[in-house]
Amino acid sequence: SRVVALDVGSNNGDWVQRIISPIMKRAGARGLHPHTFILEPQAVFAPRLTKLVERMGNATFIQAAAWKENTTLPWTEQGGSTSASLLRSKDKGSNTVAAVDLAALIERATRPGPGGGRVVTLLKFDVEGAEYKLLPWPLLQGALCRPTHLLLHWPPRLPPPHDRPAGLRPPL
Repeated sequence: SRVVALDVGSNNGDWVQRIISPIMKRAGARGLHPHTFILEPQAVFAPRLTKLVERMGNATFIQAAAWKENTTLPWTEQGGSTSASLLRSKDKGSNTVAAVDLAALIERATRPGPGGGRVVTLLKFDVEGAEYKLLPWPLLQGALCRPTHLLLHWPPRLPPPHDRPAGLRPPL
């Protein structure tokens, strides 16, 4: 059996370090095969996340944003902040970041190993308001059905209600 964690929108890696790393150590001690995938596009966090992956061992850091395809996307980082966004790409200071197909990543990460067995998967999803635009993609591809545990961050103000899918808009 395997235990997989996907931290989509890891930011500075605190959540992986405090929550996921101890869980994965326990899984490894029980003979399971743990692996953590950390997805974060902000360059400011790359050195820290690279060191975290080295300390963890069975982990992969992907410096990219999650999206509907492998591409490059407009990106805005707030100077001196840990906040960045795909949604505010028209703001001053926009640049681009690499993006990976989230559905394909989930599919690859959650495949059973050569010996088969169950794959227990935790997907943490916090992409600064792009949840509303991105979440339908892995759902329609069947990839969102693969994780056994799902932790979603739903920012209440991003994007504005008229830009959200109909089922996620507040009542009138």
